[in-house]
Amino acid sequence: MREDAVKTEMRLFVLETLVALLWASHHKTAPDGPAASLASLRERLIDKARRQMFSDIDPTLSEAYSAELEADVDEALALQEGWLGL
Repeated sequence: MREDAVKTEMRLFVLETLVALLWASHHKTAPDGPAASLASLRERLIDKARRQMFSDIDPTLSEAYSAELEADVDEALALQEGWLGL
């Protein structure tokens, strides 16, 4: 991997982590409680990920990319669950 690609990946990781931490803070103060708030967000994001189509590529790859997007959503939410002790 080229040095600029590594730097980009590191910056992306930091941004993803900070956004997940901010969302975890939001869930912690949600009126319906952190577990329900996180579950609601997961449902909305996964639903959107499943409907996301990548129109410029082969339909088979589009399904694979949608599955990858869903896995990425789960990973980000699992990080929040860990911080929230859920």
